[in-house]
Amino acid sequence: MWLSDKSCTETVEVVWASQDRLNPQTRVVRKIEQCGREMKGWSRKHFGNVRRELYLKRRQLGEAKSEAQLCDNNSRVRALKEEINDLMDKETRMWLQRSKTLWASHGVIDSKYFHNKATQRYRKNSITNIRSSVGRWCSNYEEVAETLVNY
Repeated sequence: MWLSDKSCTETVEVVWASQDRLNPQTRVVRKIEQCGREMKGWSRKHFGNVRRELYLKRRQLGEAKSEAQLCDNNSRVRALKEEINDLMDKETRMWLQRSKTLWASHGVIDSKYFHNKATQRYRKNSITNIRSSVGRWCSNYEEVAETLVNY
């Protein structure tokens, strides 16, 4: 999803082009960390919460349609429709990536189906409870982590 935005590549290139006086091994680690921080900020700025933005744009579109009927000017309506289409495209790519279905590009896209697949995968990959070596069930994060480390 990020790669669809040209400024993503530019952000990464700026981080990797920066010069510092560390040894090569430390430099790579620092650049990876810095790149992660920059990309997190970049994502908030350029993508934000796609679903919330889509909801807000749809509300604005309703208001703009009402104004367009009174003023006879559709330029704002067209601009909002374009923004909504871009946001829907981003949302679709996000759910396709989360569902990890490679064959999705060959079939009909049903967003409810992909949402369910992504949610199912998240639940399947989550460890909420685990039985320790003494047979006791651990459910809070620290106990689960300690049980895994001790194993």
